[in-house]
Amino acid sequence: MKAQEFGNLLGSQLLPKLSFNRVDAEGYDIQILKSLSSVIAERKPFIKAEVYKHTNPVQREELYRFFAEHHDVIHRTEFENCFRGQALGEFDLMNWHHFDIFCTPEASPVRGRVS
Repeated sequence: MKAQEFGNLLGSQLLPKLSFNRVDAEGYDIQILKSLSSVIAERKPFIKAEVYKHTNPVQREELYRFFAEHHDVIHRTEFENCFRGQALGEFDLMNWHHFDIFCTPEASPVRGRVS
C-alpha cells in the first residue's frame, strides 16, 4: 500500500480515533510521516518513531525538523515501557546509532497513560 493511500484510508476511516501512532519503517519513517502530515497536524497524536541506524545526519535533521514543527518535546525512548526518556534537541539525534523517539503533541491534554 502506498503511503498516500494509507493516509487517505486513515483520514477517512480511523481519524476520529487516532491518538497514538507508531512508525518503524527501517529508515523510511520520514516519508510515511510526511504523507500523514495533515492528519498529524489535525489530530496531534503521540508518535513513537525509529531513528534507523543507517540514516545519515541530513535525514536525521529532517526527522527532527518534522517533529519540531508538529510537537513540543521529542524524547529518546529508554525502554519499551518508558517512552519519555531524555528530551532531545536538534543535534542529539546523532548521539546514538539506532534508537526510538517519542514525540509529545503540543497543547494536547494527556490521553490515557503514557509512560
